[in-house]
Order: sequence, then C-alpha cells, then structure tokens
Amino acid sequence: MRYVVEQYSYWMVVALVIGLTTGWVAARQPGAVRTFGYVQIYVLLVAVGWGVMYAGIVRAVAGLWFETFVLMATAFLVGCIVAGVLAPQAVPKTTPNP
Repeated sequence: MRYVVEQYSYWMVVALVIGLTTGWVAARQPGAVRTFGYVQIYVLLVAVGWGVMYAGIVRAVAGLWFETFVLMATAFLVGCIVAGVLAPQAVPKTTPNP
C-alpha cells in the first residue's frame, strides 16, 4: 500500500477535489434532501475494501488495482462528506430582495 500512496498521491488529491466539488454541488441544489442512506452504504463498502486490502486477500497486479481503487474511493468519499457538511453553512439559503 505504501507504493500505491507514493505513486498515486497526486491522483488521490484529484479524487479528493472531485469529491469536494461533487459534494458541494449536490448539497447546494435547491430542495436537496440530506439523507445519509447512500453515505452509510458507501462507507460500509469502503470499510470492507480496507479490510480486504489489509487482509491481503487480493494479490499481485489485481491487488495493486484493488488498493488503488480503495484509496481513490476513500479520498472521494471524504471529499463528498466534508463538502456536504460545509456547503449548507457557507452561503445563506435565502437572500433578501433589494
């Protein structure tokens, strides 16, 4: 996993930025419903991926791809959650008419 982090760190930052953008846009949509159903499923899948990754079940080239996928998915998820929490507080929802 250390190799993956060293080689793909810039791409993990890109996944984080895409996650931040996606979460921000989704949270700022008019009538956005704030449910955590899909987030819980996604967190569970990422947690299972981390477990499989640390157990070393997937090896060789497939393991490299799997570890890369889990790290990118984690970065994306963190970005979505952070932006989803911060976006509603960033700008007031109602603006006064002049």
